[in-house]
Amino acid sequence: SYAADEENFRISLNHQAFIQFLRAFISHPPLWIREGFAVYFEKVTFDPESGAAEYNENLAWLDTLKALAADGGARLLPLKDVLSMTVEGARQNIEVFYPQAWGVVSFLMNSPDREHTRILWDAVAALRADAPLDDNVRLVYERSFKWYDEGFLAEEFLGYLETRRSFRAVLGEGINAYADGKLDAAEEAFTAAADMEKGNFMPPYYLGLINYARKNYSVAEHHYKTALEKGAQPSLIYYALGVNFYADNRRDEAVSYLKIAGEIDPAYRQKTEDLINRILK
Repeated sequence: SYAADEENFRISLNHQAFIQFLRAFISHPPLWIREGFAVYFEKVTFDPESGAAEYNENLAWLDTLKALAADGGARLLPLKDVLSMTVEGARQNIEVFYPQAWGVVSFLMNSPDREHTRILWDAVAALRADAPLDDNVRLVYERSFKWYDEGFLAEEFLGYLETRRSFRAVLGEGINAYADGKLDAAEEAFTAAADMEKGNFMPPYYLGLINYARKNYSVAEHHYKTALEKGAQPSLIYYALGVNFYADNRRDEAVSYLKIAGEIDPAYRQKTEDLINRILK
């Protein structure tokens, strides 16, 4: 069975599965295509209801790549080096090549400029099933990248990276906006973060806090319970639900959830007891 609950295993399995899939058709693909696409598809999941794979964008390398691209991309490898990289060369440039290989694929796949997308499709179409690695590297370059100015492509690549935000960056924007009382901006950021990392509990938890502040208690309840399903600390959520029910004048439910929070986590015991005593007066 597919170990969907083991995130690291699933990502590793997806990575290796893509490589095996690609090599079933192309024995010796260029390394940037093999590894770039393998990372690109790492977060694919299987939906048992539809019986289909569901693509989830993988931005795990984005912050690393943006840091490498700072100061005009001086720390990045020249494009020709990326396109012709060997396994040994990648090993020697491991901290740069792998994020950059993913970045090149992401750029060519997602750029709004159709000419960039065409480069990728021409590159893939140039591959030959049984050609040695050197031949496939040469074919990809001659039939796609050769016709574009490398300096211009590098500038376009850096511009693309500037437009992309990682989950951590978007989440941080939401947390800062929430702390400043800018609830609309915070909601926008957390909603975007929730789309980026569907299994992360932080966005729904903060969306619960936002709706509690707006006195939308039923909506807050939904978000808190969603956060719990996604792995949030139970005592945190039970306490938040207790406070939410109390504000919504659902006192029995408030006391029930507060008791659970205090029982499972000693750190919540005193404040849950204090709030329960206030409710029962």
